[in-house]
Amino acid sequence: MKLYISSDQEGVSGIATRSRDTWDQAENKRLQTEEMVALCNSILEYNPKTEIVVNDSHGKGLNLDFEKLPEPVDMIRQSPEILDQMYGIDDSYDGFMFFAHAMRGVQGALLSHVWEVHDVKINGKKLGEAGLAAYIAAHYGVPFVYASGDDAYQREIKDLSPTTEFDVVKYGMGRYVARNKHPKAARKIIADGVKRALKRLDAGEIVPVELPDAPYVLEMKFDNAGAADAACWMPGAERVDGRTTSFVADDIPTVYKAFYCQTRLQRGRLIP
Repeated sequence: MKLYISSDQEGVSGIATRSRDTWDQAENKRLQTEEMVALCNSILEYNPKTEIVVNDSHGKGLNLDFEKLPEPVDMIRQSPEILDQMYGIDDSYDGFMFFAHAMRGVQGALLSHVWEVHDVKINGKKLGEAGLAAYIAAHYGVPFVYASGDDAYQREIKDLSPTTEFDVVKYGMGRYVARNKHPKAARKIIADGVKRALKRLDAGEIVPVELPDAPYVLEMKFDNAGAADAACWMPGAERVDGRTTSFVADDIPTVYKAFYCQTRLQRGRLIP
């Protein structure tokens, strides 16, 4: 068995802020690391021969204490210029797991966002970061096996991928506040949940997300017209209105790259 794990930070129990404060960041990184340790150990208990690849996919990708993870685990670490949450996914994987958060604008969801973009749609369906991840994985036939996070993220995942196993480890009470399960309890929940998920995967009960029919129309709505101006420097991007761009392709990997390309271009705008 070969598994791809994308480890974002916002869904980890005990985390309710993305503060730049040094102490906050150290604590957040510790909590994220311990969650990944519990997850990977449980996977290896289920199947000691599992090939595990973890993508440290939050911020600059320098969050997880690599040496604390089990030795069989490989880690994808990237520069901020390349970083994306599913970098390296292909059809050699038997499943992927995505630890993240709800899409932007969901009432009560903790730290909800889709990078710096206001809304993202593919063929009219609004997607969060998990949706984009699930679509690129589905292109390669890779099932969305397991996730954890807050209750709003659970609702999003069940709508996106009904067969995915999910455990709630925190409850959103606003964008910057959550009721968290004790981290040790959350790790136990995750350790038990991933074993349930892998049993279901082995039984053929977890399947890839169903993709819409091609061509694929990517629509991205930005916070302001300046961001959309910058995003339209990407060849093939067209303007829908002051804040929205559109891009059309015949395959999901091209659409996925277009999303990240436009996101990075809008970061370079001079005037907010």
